[in-house]
Amino acid sequence: MCSLLARETPLGRRIYATGSNLHAAHLAGLKTHRVKLFVFTFTGFLTAVATLVSVPRLSVIESGVGRGFELLVVTAVVVGGTSINGGRGSIAGSLLAVLLLGTVGTALIFLRLGESATYWERAIQGAFILLAVLADHLARRRGGTEAGA
Repeated sequence: MCSLLARETPLGRRIYATGSNLHAAHLAGLKTHRVKLFVFTFTGFLTAVATLVSVPRLSVIESGVGRGFELLVVTAVVVGGTSINGGRGSIAGSLLAVLLLGTVGTALIFLRLGESATYWERAIQGAFILLAVLADHLARRRGGTEAGA
C-alpha cells in the first residue's frame, strides 16, 4: 500500500521531493510543512496499527518494545539501496534487505554462538552499512553524479 502511495500518487511525489531536497521542493511551490506534517501523522498512525497487531503476540505492550532495532532499521534501508544522500531508494529493496538481515540473525542462532551472537550480529550489520555506503559512493563516482563532478 505504501509503495503504491509513494510511486503512483501526487502525494507520493511530493513526499519524495520534500525528502530529497527540502529547499528545492519549497521553491517548486510545495507546502513542505504540510507534507512533513502528513508524513509524521501517517507514521504515527502506522505505529498505532503495528502496536495493535502486536498485542496478541506480546500480551503486554511496553513503551520500550522496539529498543535496540535502530541499527537494524538503518542497515535495512541502506542495504536496500536507499542513498545516504537522498534522492533514490525503494520499499522493495528495503524489504529484501530485511529478509537478508533476518537470515543473518537466524544463521547466527543456529551457529550456537550464545551471548556473542548479538555482538556478531551488530558487527555484521555495521559491515553491511559500510559496504552499502562504499558501493553507493563508487556508483556515484562512476556515474559522475557527485557534487564535485
